[in-house]
Amino acid sequence: MTFDRDLTDLTARIGRGAKAQWTASTPRRWQGDVAMLSDGEYELHAVAASGEASYRYRMTPLPDAPPVLAVQVPSGDIDLPAGQQIAVELLGQDDLGLSQLRLQHRKDPDAPWADVPMSHFAGQPREAFVRTTWDASSLALLPGQSASFRFVLEDNNLLSGPGRAVSPAFEVRFPSMADLYDQIDKKQDAVSNSLEKAAEQAREIRSRSTSSPASRSAPARRARRRSSAARS
Repeated sequence: MTFDRDLTDLTARIGRGAKAQWTASTPRRWQGDVAMLSDGEYELHAVAASGEASYRYRMTPLPDAPPVLAVQVPSGDIDLPAGQQIAVELLGQDDLGLSQLRLQHRKDPDAPWADVPMSHFAGQPREAFVRTTWDASSLALLPGQSASFRFVLEDNNLLSGPGRAVSPAFEVRFPSMADLYDQIDKKQDAVSNSLEKAAEQAREIRSRSTSSPASRSAPARRARRRSSAARS
């Protein structure tokens, strides 16, 4: 807050509550916090060399909106990759500031979620992009087993508690041996189809080349050249 003269002290108070000391950026520019959970007034008491005065302000606090979380990677349920390192990319936004990001996982749908800290946001930014990997080896999945995981983003609301954004749950599955054989069969079928198409295209090219006028007239031209050579 900026004043029209130099101040030596500035305090704020809500109703009959305790005073909160504000700090000076310059003798005329001061800053501080006023924590209000409902409609009401707060008072500033300013002290200058020429005297002191009090000012009252009416405030209507806006409710704190929860953060917004957009998961870009993964885009859906996944098979457990080689190395069990799952790529993660997401974007978070909040009207005041972001605090932390957690990953939650569980193998049993009826079990509570287990937390894995992923990021603490220094400076509490309003927007943050996170690109990282999650080591899913702690799930100890066996072939044919699966687990669920999701992301929880929290803002920096210290008055009424942090707001949270929770992503949809994703499933990570360790493919069984039958699944792996099915994938191999599908790849082999795809390769076979590609080879058959290539062979068919080659036959069509050979067929067009043998039926073209140029290919039919070539033997006749060679025969005429041999006849002319014999007469000479």
